[in-house]
Amino acid sequence: MIKTMNKKNRAQAMVEYMVLMSLALLLLSVILYLMLSHISGSSIELNIDTAQKSVNRLRDKSDFIYLLGYPSKTETRITIPSNVERFYVKGDLILMRVAVASLSDKSHTDVYAVVRGDLEADFSSICSPDCTPGNYMLVIEHNPPPADTINLTVRNV
Repeated sequence: MIKTMNKKNRAQAMVEYMVLMSLALLLLSVILYLMLSHISGSSIELNIDTAQKSVNRLRDKSDFIYLLGYPSKTETRITIPSNVERFYVKGDLILMRVAVASLSDKSHTDVYAVVRGDLEADFSSICSPDCTPGNYMLVIEHNPPPADTINLTVRNV
């Protein structure tokens, strides 16, 4: 009789141990999921902030060169984050389309700036067709009259 009670006690202890471990694993899974979603959100916010800083830097430098007039010229370094889908200049608009992926769908946000003058640029070395993340040196120069436009070119480093 004593031997059977030991087996019952051991079996009950094992079941309790398995229930306790299951609850601990469930709690750990929830914590890991929350941490990973927070890290993913922080990464997306960082990429949007980097894109905003690059677009603002281009806007400020382009406005500066536009106000100085021909033959003004300067250089600036910009950073293209890893999730940029599109980067282009048209007229007085500088635009970076940044992917904002979630678990359920894929969406994007546009980071843009409007400058004082008309811009001309060819960013095919950065985005052709997919954008390559990294640091790029851009030359910003005022074109001679009568064009009165600002030319943005990627300088090979």
